[in-house]
Amino acid sequence: MRISVVTTLIMSALIAHAEERWRLADEGFMINIPESWKKIKVKGIDSHVGQYSAETMDMHFDEVSSLLCSKESARSFVGEMKKKEADRRLLESGEEIWHVDGKIARFRTQKVDPEVYGERRFSNVASLEVAYEDEGGSLSIDIFYKNPEDLPTVRKVLQSITWKKDSSKAVVEPTGNAQPEGPAKVAPALKELAPTQPSKDGSR
Repeated sequence: MRISVVTTLIMSALIAHAEERWRLADEGFMINIPESWKKIKVKGIDSHVGQYSAETMDMHFDEVSSLLCSKESARSFVGEMKKKEADRRLLESGEEIWHVDGKIARFRTQKVDPEVYGERRFSNVASLEVAYEDEGGSLSIDIFYKNPEDLPTVRKVLQSITWKKDSSKAVVEPTGNAQPEGPAKVAPALKELAPTQPSKDGSR
């Protein structure tokens, strides 16, 4: 009986995902997301950030210019990903090497570490990191999700990303005077590929 109930719940989730309508969001880069995802108004201090929220998922992205992720740093990241792609033994737990619209990228899934991400609504996170090796700059996307059944949707969203021609040159340059709006905090992108320290409130 219990197996039957679990099977029914999984099938219901799969059917819901299959029937949900999708739309193309233009964030400088293009990304296909479920129609039910709502855009949350946020503003970055020194980068192009954005956030979308749904019932069981939250997506945050942070795209930075070459001022925060140099061409050398971006190429170093690309080189590291190519090494891991050539030798899968170098991959860390939950890590995969993808090609997204012709760009090599790192995808990984893990449990949310509050010391890294701060307090989040959901305990799972999937991350995608892409470096713009020709111009410098990078894009990082984190999708926090509630259930393992959400992961196929997460993957589909991240695999859908495309860039407009020369879009990586159009990344928002730092202004130095923009302030975040709303309670959301977005995770930083590669930014010289160095981990950031959480702030006093635990956010990144």
